[in-house]
Amino acid sequence: MNGGDLMNLIVSVGIDPLANVGDTVGVTLEAEAHNGTGSTVDGSVTDQGDDYDSDDDTNADLITVTNNAVINMTKTATHLENVGTESDFGVDVDNDPSTNLPVSLIRYTVQLTNTGNTDAKDVVVFDGIPDGTTLVETNTTPGYAPTSTLQTSSNDTLITYAANLVDESSSIDLDQDGVVDASEADIGPGLDLNNNGSSADTTVPGVYAIDKLLGATNTMSMTFHVAYSPDVVEGDTAIGNVAYSCGDLNGDGDFVDDGECNDPNPLTSGPDTTNPTVTPTTSTTGGSIIDTGPETGGSGGGDTDGSGNGIQTVDTGSSGSDVFFYNKIINSGNKVDSFDLTTANTSFPPLTGFQYWNADGTGQLVDTNGYNGADSGPVQPATCDNSTPTVIDGITVNCNEVLIRIVAKLPANAADFPVPFDATTTATSFNDKTKSGSKIERLAAITGPTVDIANSPITSVDPAVDLDPADISDGFDNTDVATTFDEPLGSTVMVPLYIANEGGSSDSFLLRAEGSYDGSAWLPALPEGWTVVFKHNGIDTDHSGAVDIPATGVVMTATPSIPAGAVLWVTAEITIPSDPTLALSDSLQASAIDANGDSDLDYIISMVVESTASGAINRKVEAFDVEDAASINISPSSLSNQVEPSGSVNYEHVLGNNGNTIEPVDLSSVNSGTGFKNTIKIDTTGDGNPDTEIGNLCDAPATSPILVKQGDGTVDSIELTCDATDGSDTVPTLTLEPGETVPLFVTVFAPDGAGAGTNNVTTITGVSTTNPSVTATGLDNTEVVKGQIRLYKFTDVDTGCTGAPNTDKNFQKQHTTPVAPGDCIIWKLVAINEGTSTALNTVITDKRTEYTQFSNGGELVQCRNSTDTGAVKFATDADYALLSDDLGPICNPDTSTGLIDLSSAITGDTITYTVGDLEPGDRVVGHFVVKVD
Repeated sequence: MNGGDLMNLIVSVGIDPLANVGDTVGVTLEAEAHNGTGSTVDGSVTDQGDDYDSDDDTNADLITVTNNAVINMTKTATHLENVGTESDFGVDVDNDPSTNLPVSLIRYTVQLTNTGNTDAKDVVVFDGIPDGTTLVETNTTPGYAPTSTLQTSSNDTLITYAANLVDESSSIDLDQDGVVDASEADIGPGLDLNNNGSSADTTVPGVYAIDKLLGATNTMSMTFHVAYSPDVVEGDTAIGNVAYSCGDLNGDGDFVDDGECNDPNPLTSGPDTTNPTVTPTTSTTGGSIIDTGPETGGSGGGDTDGSGNGIQTVDTGSSGSDVFFYNKIINSGNKVDSFDLTTANTSFPPLTGFQYWNADGTGQLVDTNGYNGADSGPVQPATCDNSTPTVIDGITVNCNEVLIRIVAKLPANAADFPVPFDATTTATSFNDKTKSGSKIERLAAITGPTVDIANSPITSVDPAVDLDPADISDGFDNTDVATTFDEPLGSTVMVPLYIANEGGSSDSFLLRAEGSYDGSAWLPALPEGWTVVFKHNGIDTDHSGAVDIPATGVVMTATPSIPAGAVLWVTAEITIPSDPTLALSDSLQASAIDANGDSDLDYIISMVVESTASGAINRKVEAFDVEDAASINISPSSLSNQVEPSGSVNYEHVLGNNGNTIEPVDLSSVNSGTGFKNTIKIDTTGDGNPDTEIGNLCDAPATSPILVKQGDGTVDSIELTCDATDGSDTVPTLTLEPGETVPLFVTVFAPDGAGAGTNNVTTITGVSTTNPSVTATGLDNTEVVKGQIRLYKFTDVDTGCTGAPNTDKNFQKQHTTPVAPGDCIIWKLVAINEGTSTALNTVITDKRTEYTQFSNGGELVQCRNSTDTGAVKFATDADYALLSDDLGPICNPDTSTGLIDLSSAITGDTITYTVGDLEPGDRVVGHFVVKVD
């Protein structure tokens, strides 16, 4: 027996014909369970109710031989299935007059036989209507109304329906105790007239009859029908029924003798009972599978067409992704059933797989019934209590329904196939393989693998949305720029990037930074000198806006594998050059645009992510407006030399724009000493030779632009602006673009009669006409001497700080080679006595420049042509020190020269060479070395 099963047994005992009245016969029924073992287990069956022993596993009865009436009761139950509807039999089994449900009937026949030797009087027979059924009272369909063998002519009470059998005030005294009872418990302990498991009901419909005299050996019977609907009662429900009787068994007019209903001995008292009958109710099968119709749900698998048309439509899915479709499975039968699932691919891409999952997507459906693969699992019958339906993801699920997900696993190339995409899912009843239902899963569109790159965290992964689009279909302008940064020269900007894998499967992407759009293509090159480095900043696996996989900080040129729907966080470190010519305030980058509307062009950097596996690609554009860094300079800032009275001395400077803005510069000069004059000549033809004095540039015919040879040998066109061309404008304006230079050739004239030791400072001033705070100054210090000494200064690069220049013959007045921090510069000072008399007590001094330090104590060396003759070199020699200047023969100093009559020292930032007397025509050369910070 299975748990909950019930077995009814009848024990029949034969009585010896020679037995005497009062003799007894004992009968013991023994039952033991195995409890899952291979043999019986003592004490495993509990003894319940009244009998002649109290031991478990046994039930003892005692039969007493009597001369009174002995009533044997039997009952039969005949199942009449699917014989009509409610209206056919005049019943309402569901208490709803608007319905006309199909019904099955049970015909009960109760038979009483007096097998004793005495007539029985006033025999009351009563029977409750089983719970869930309804008595057929009328002859709407002839042959089904209650009948009996009793006769009114014999003062019998014919079979009668009582709406509440246990309320004896409205029926009869069933138990013949003279008390008006009102419940099952009042009538008899443990009495369950309607077989509903309770013996305390106060309302039980039923039938009763009274046989006024049931003679010895006589028989009476009664028959009635009950109806139920398989649409209301679950299939295979066991409907049990027992009929009861009480009577005067010895004809003495009372009901208190042995076996009668008021017998004080509970082991022998009535009422008598029939055998129990058990009738399994009619089973029905059926089922269907439907779309969710207007209930679209909130998780993506709802029916977007909004109608219950047998098609579950989902708008879109991504190639390589899992797309799910909600389906409802309905059990229209009246027994618990499960439904086997199959899906036939009609027009989905080849290699699409289909799986079955529970409603919330947490578990895959398995084979629960042992037949034909995955199934729905148990689905409650249509007879279940649907007073509180379940709501899942906004979809109502009745008690006899199960909501499941049909999951389509799309291949990576799914977007290559034509729409729409259909598959047919069939659900087949396990209880009845002939019953099944089908519906269509439809995917309206499949998008190719997509990726999105944005400047803000991505919390909604939608292939149809590009958060920071660069839409060039209508041209490239500031609407295509995600962010414009205002940053200074030489800064590094940390730009947050968020890369969402909007494809259906894990993917990795190449990272690259490119330039602007030229109207037909994106330019692959970054602006010159700009650098971009990508660093891993963590992964948000569920696009919640928070990192789940921590940042590694590793530099990347390609992303790690990003799960479908996840977002990689990246930091792009974008370094702006410190060289102003490479980071102009008004960009000269190819195809630059004004991204922020401030009237100057900005630098454009576009960030690209691209999968080599799926082809997914996306681009985001940043703009950089480099802050103004206006600056001009005159270098060297200060020079010194000597001149004889009425003589002249030359100085060379360079006016340059070392900022990142275009600057129009007015250039002027002034002398501090009385009678001193100067000229400033520049190159205007591009040959590098000074040909025109500044004050004469605007004389008619003034020419603009002028051509000026640059330090690297190239020639630039420099705009000249004059207020007048009649000779009155002696302060012309030269417009210098960033990086442009104008070599200045200054000649200072000493007045006749200037005394020895007279000093003059020639101040050369450049002023921006658009921003007067932007200025540059150069100073030429001229001393009048009788022996005229000329001082020249040159420089060369010493990579590695070895104390020697990188190459021979490369010392220049203005060196254009960039020097990296940590490398060295060698300064060469050359003093020449160009006078006719000896210069006495000659001392040469210089100072260390900003952002440098003396290398190895300055590595001071010096030489004198007249004493270090072996070190003297001529301009035609391969190891002559100067690249382009010819000062005549000069010595190359090293640690073996200048040891006789020269000395040098460093005090603070000042370098001093003590020369002493310098004869006319003699030359002294000094070197010192500094390291760039």
